[in-house]
Amino acid sequence: MRLVRWYAAVLAAFLVISSSAHAKTFAELVGDVPVGNVSADGSYELPYILWGGEAATFHANGLALKTKGGSIFSQQGLELTLVPGDNFVQQVRNYLSGKTPFLRATAHMIGLAAEVLGRDPRTQPVEVVQLTWSRGDHVVGREGIRSVADICGKTGVMQRVGPHEGMHYDVVKTAACKTLPRIIYVDDITGPKGPAEKFRADRSVDFAYVVTPDMIGLTGGAGQTGSGAEGTVKDAHIVVSTQELTRSIADVYVVRKDFSDAHGDQVAKFVAGYLKGAEEVVELRKAKSGVYKNLLAFMVKTWGTGALPNADEADGLIADCAFVGHAGNVEFFEDDASPTGFKAFRDASQDLAVSWGYAKKPAAILRPTWDWDGKPFAGYLQQMGAKRTSKFNAEATLADLEALQAGGSINDATIFSFSVPFVPNETTFTVTPELKKKFDEAIQLAAKYGGAALAVRGHADPTKVLGDMVKAGLETGVLERRGEGAAKRYFVSGRELALTSTADVVATIQRGTFDKAKSAKPRELMLAARNLSQQRADEVRSAIVAHASKSGKHLDANQIQAQGVGVLEPLVPVPRSMDDVTQNTRVEFALVRVSAEATTSADFEY
Repeated sequence: MRLVRWYAAVLAAFLVISSSAHAKTFAELVGDVPVGNVSADGSYELPYILWGGEAATFHANGLALKTKGGSIFSQQGLELTLVPGDNFVQQVRNYLSGKTPFLRATAHMIGLAAEVLGRDPRTQPVEVVQLTWSRGDHVVGREGIRSVADICGKTGVMQRVGPHEGMHYDVVKTAACKTLPRIIYVDDITGPKGPAEKFRADRSVDFAYVVTPDMIGLTGGAGQTGSGAEGTVKDAHIVVSTQELTRSIADVYVVRKDFSDAHGDQVAKFVAGYLKGAEEVVELRKAKSGVYKNLLAFMVKTWGTGALPNADEADGLIADCAFVGHAGNVEFFEDDASPTGFKAFRDASQDLAVSWGYAKKPAAILRPTWDWDGKPFAGYLQQMGAKRTSKFNAEATLADLEALQAGGSINDATIFSFSVPFVPNETTFTVTPELKKKFDEAIQLAAKYGGAALAVRGHADPTKVLGDMVKAGLETGVLERRGEGAAKRYFVSGRELALTSTADVVATIQRGTFDKAKSAKPRELMLAARNLSQQRADEVRSAIVAHASKSGKHLDANQIQAQGVGVLEPLVPVPRSMDDVTQNTRVEFALVRVSAEATTSADFEY
């Protein structure tokens, strides 16, 4: 099984979003560590963790723990000793004491530690490079947890302080929970003391944050639902994963400010060397070269077969990360309008640290000041000037959405949705300030959930269709009415047709049951409602694409697709008031899980 991440149990227990208070601040966990100066001998320790992004570090260092002559880092004039960094608290202690100028973590974890790191101006964190985005982390839920909104008020489990803290922060913000989830914390990210085993043993746990191998063990695999056989948990399934929530877990390196100030050129060369290593690893993996096989063997040797059993597992570790490359770093650090850039992560991690009790106040996280188009990057990296391309195939994405709709499984594939009311019978609308906020929310969600389609789904009210159906049915004698008032019921061929069962009503009309009526044509009216809802969805899609362009926010136009649902999914199946009608005549923004065929793969994710 693939081991995706291993963040060792490093911090004391705490509850993030629950009724209980945080056990300790980050400062209390780190303890009193005197700040020391970094050694001036030119040789530095570089921490690494068990993650596929480290393949580029190992390759750049010459497949050796001490920089090998002729390697990428050696040619950059660097002398590094690679050391395990899975214990994040110990990493911070080493960083503060001057044992190393480097810190290896996720962007959210840096925010948790920022108050401690910034107590002395020498150790202020300078985030210098983004390595990868995760593709190997998952929220697995039981039967009652179908979308991210369903975790609200429920009980979940995750590892204490690790990559899933930031992922949970993003999921909770997406769900906009009124009643926050209760989180149970366990020591490890996998194994006997990990979230998967707690989820397996305790049915009061509704959802769990797990890595890929544990997800497979619980569910049977991506797109599967556990049967209870072969070690799976009955009804366990993926609620959301970083396959869709592609820009939640950002792996980074940080350096001390005093070191960055004194050795800025060296730091830039380190970043260039890492990015060169990533470029070469991507090509080596595609070629399945002997050098790549040696890299996999080095990963297994370095981490040991207990953590990484064989070369296939090492390759899987690399497959579950997405390198961002030079272009991705330029976008991450320089586009402050990006909802998944440095500024957005800095602000979110600071909020996480304070609101979840790690810190008393926000603390600075700095960014590099070098020219990404100058030395040592220009003329050295192959990916300089790479242009962003659409990740989605528009035709395939829309076909997926239509197939999910036709098969009645659109809700099962929906990660999250929210609606905007629409004036009945209208296809045009005014982009109000409130609607602009909704557009901004949708654009931000599309960026965070870069592996999911954003469906703009237009809906119509069924009142007229129901009225025409009853009229046509009574006229032709196909429909039998029994009872009066609130007890009124309708039957077709002796079988009750409940007006509240919209799917049955639509199917009955589509079969041509009422086509012989002269005074009413419910099937034609239903088609007109579908066309109306499609026009409405098209108008909203055009408006949100225009809003993104005007406000300078990137939106992959192929990711957002318009879909006319017609009368099939009313919130109020039998409306009794104009308020009921307005609830039905809505436009819905839905993040929907689509097939791999709907997206295109790329060497680098940015």
